[in-house]
Amino acid sequence: MSTRNNGCDAAGDEGLLPSETTPSSSKAKGGDGPTTDDATSASRRLEALEDEVGRLKLAVASLTGVEGAAAKGTRRRERKKRRKAKNEKGGESSVAGRHRTQIVAAIVAPVVLACCVVLGRGHGAASEEKPNLRGVSDGAVPTAEVSVPGRVEGGVADEAGRKLQAANDSPPSDPADADLFDGSTAPRPASAPASSSSSLAGRCPAADNERCGCADVTQQDYRGTANTTVGGLECLRWDAIPSTFFVLDSVVAAFPDAGLVENFCRNPGGLAPAAGCVVNDEDNPIRVCDVPACDPCSCAPPCGATSEANCPCPSVLQIERCCDRDDAACACGYLTAACGKSLENNGTDFCDEAAEACCEGKEDDRGCEFECDLYERVCAEDPAGGACERAAGACCRDFPGGNDNRGDPKSLCLCDFYNYASDVLDYESDARPGRCAEADQLQISSPGLEKAELVAFFKNTGGDYWLNNDGWMDDSVPICQWHGLTCNHENLVVEVSLRNNNLTGARCFKCEFDLRELISLDLSGNNLWGSISFGDFATLRKIERIDISGNDFTGHADIFFSPVTSFINFSNNNFTSVGFKRFNAARESLKVVDMSNNLINQEASDIFNNIPMNIEELLLSNNEIFGTIPDPFPLGSMRRFDIAHNNLHGPLSNFPDATPQLRLLDVSNQKRTVNRGLNGTLPLAIFKLADLIGLDLSGNKLSQSIPSTIGDLVLLKNLNLSSNFLTGPIPPELGKLNNGLKVLDLSNNKLSDQIPSEIGTFRGEVRLKGNKDLTNPAPLDLCFLPRFDGINDTKALCPAERNALTDFYREAKGQEWSNSTNWIHPYISHCRWYGVNCTETNNAIKLDLRNNGLSGTLSKEVAALSYLEHLDLSGK
Repeated sequence: MSTRNNGCDAAGDEGLLPSETTPSSSKAKGGDGPTTDDATSASRRLEALEDEVGRLKLAVASLTGVEGAAAKGTRRRERKKRRKAKNEKGGESSVAGRHRTQIVAAIVAPVVLACCVVLGRGHGAASEEKPNLRGVSDGAVPTAEVSVPGRVEGGVADEAGRKLQAANDSPPSDPADADLFDGSTAPRPASAPASSSSSLAGRCPAADNERCGCADVTQQDYRGTANTTVGGLECLRWDAIPSTFFVLDSVVAAFPDAGLVENFCRNPGGLAPAAGCVVNDEDNPIRVCDVPACDPCSCAPPCGATSEANCPCPSVLQIERCCDRDDAACACGYLTAACGKSLENNGTDFCDEAAEACCEGKEDDRGCEFECDLYERVCAEDPAGGACERAAGACCRDFPGGNDNRGDPKSLCLCDFYNYASDVLDYESDARPGRCAEADQLQISSPGLEKAELVAFFKNTGGDYWLNNDGWMDDSVPICQWHGLTCNHENLVVEVSLRNNNLTGARCFKCEFDLRELISLDLSGNNLWGSISFGDFATLRKIERIDISGNDFTGHADIFFSPVTSFINFSNNNFTSVGFKRFNAARESLKVVDMSNNLINQEASDIFNNIPMNIEELLLSNNEIFGTIPDPFPLGSMRRFDIAHNNLHGPLSNFPDATPQLRLLDVSNQKRTVNRGLNGTLPLAIFKLADLIGLDLSGNKLSQSIPSTIGDLVLLKNLNLSSNFLTGPIPPELGKLNNGLKVLDLSNNKLSDQIPSEIGTFRGEVRLKGNKDLTNPAPLDLCFLPRFDGINDTKALCPAERNALTDFYREAKGQEWSNSTNWIHPYISHCRWYGVNCTETNNAIKLDLRNNGLSGTLSKEVAALSYLEHLDLSGK
């Protein structure tokens, strides 16, 4: 393959490298100063440089057998670069533009060279030195298996050592964006304790890059003295490469940090699959060297990437490379990955360190639940390992325990966990029978025990100041007659209803509220505060309904309930986050969760993580939730989903396929911060929700037209698509909904054309304001709809004189007139109605209907024809 054919000489011939002087640049050097042509030429050259790099990278992929996903990833990256360059171009001066082109050219030139390093020249590359790249998932960088004989440092098997994985230097923006245990890119969180990297270094010695090169960085780190190729050829000095080989004057200058000294093997630019060098062969000068691969367990991948090695140390080594000192969040991400690798090998190395780093600096209860979250996840993915037992211990460690003579309350948590592991994961623990038997004993209660609990509750919530405390603290009154309490036939409390009763104090449910037969708890509308700790309600094994709305509870709401809990209402508090345990005993019974009107500042994906799948109503409105709605939507039984007034972005989820029985959907008003709001088009599928009675998508960035299939939602009672960027006409198919629809709000969009006459048949509320391109006038019937928001637009949408004449027509039995041409037509101007004459400004000045069969009464609305000069209603 010639160099011109593979793109290398072509790059030079077309003047894409900095060694070539263009006319515009020469002019600038000559002192004539920059011109507009200079800037234009500079910008064109910049785009040409970037296009050439993209073509060369694709050529590399094509030559080495990498197509498909890798090529797509390259194309996406190059398009992104070009868009960025275009966006920046408009704000630059011609001088800045020319300088930017020169700088970028200086940077791009080494990349072009590196492409040429891989491509070589001609067809004569030695077969044993040709890299064999294999494709990887879409958007990833290809890995390579290079046929390099020889030892592997550190004792790893030869084949494993030859797996050379290309680096991906673009970490996720948030640790939650990556799954730590599915082989995807590890998170690059914010940062590591100062002590962690130094204390961990001894347990994870780094590779000696003077003896070997790391596959994770395609041996760019190699700094040894190997200087011969696999075929035994001696490498040329990097500063003495013949100019006929490359269009670049100095490879060393192009790659100042690549260690290009003497004739030692290197991988400048990192675009080659392994360390190599230039040999004295003009037809095929680029060869792969005989550089051993380091033990993968001693190599640190690029920041944000994961190692293919089945060991924890690569993630640990990344801390020193990627994390700032005293940045615990960064260390948390990498140590979590390390812990996951250890657990895969039935170990627990670095798990304690991960927990310590992830809990550092956390001010709420949620932070130190890291161990539970971690082990619970790994247990679900690999039940056969030891993670399930560790998860049980970690998750139930902070469960309320103590001196209960009926047993250890932790047994309730452990029994729930082991039941989940058995039912869902097919994992059987030897501890399950004993723990569950003890949990059964804990459900035994007595009136005496309950009275002590209630007395403590009364005292700690300011009972003397309750609005109603009848019977409380009166020994002559049975507790079943105390205000707000209901008992069963055994005189055990089954219901507590003390809503809006001025209860005041910091609430500790697990300390004071251990009513084992309780079915319903309502403490809403009071002055209770504090946090809801894990397990606060878990001893209430028969609780079905919990309502603590309208108080001042704060922190993280960890929802852990009994196997029969179906309804919880934590709305109108100050909770900042919410979570569900994977082994939640209520995973099959929970139907309604209301967390609306709180201060939840959390990514949506975190909330949906481990959420019970049978929830039918999930209310999350008026919080600070961000991110995107999961797609596919995970709750197949959903009937009502309200996440209005948050900070979401991205497209709508495919609700019809996931939740075919959805009846109420409200994702409105997500544009509360910059660059937020649901976007894209109105998906056709959403109008297949046959049971939908309420749909609110207002206050977003949805665009394009309203599909005609919207008329298929025959049960719809409330439709709000206002404050978006919808365009095109209003579909007349909306008229199919005229009998049931109570509210139709299409206001503040970019809708155009004539308002369909079918809209005039509505009997509910119609809002169309803010659509400046709608054609006037509105359908006549619509202007007589009292709840039409344009009814008072008497100059355009609903002309006052047209309304007055319409009323006159109806009072005078217009349907019996001899001639009523055009009268009460939905759209034709009243100035064209038979017998009406107007001025140029459409004001009626003459009404001549003599001998036209008028009868009935004369409407008083005729007085509204203020410009009328002539009125003739004579004759029959």
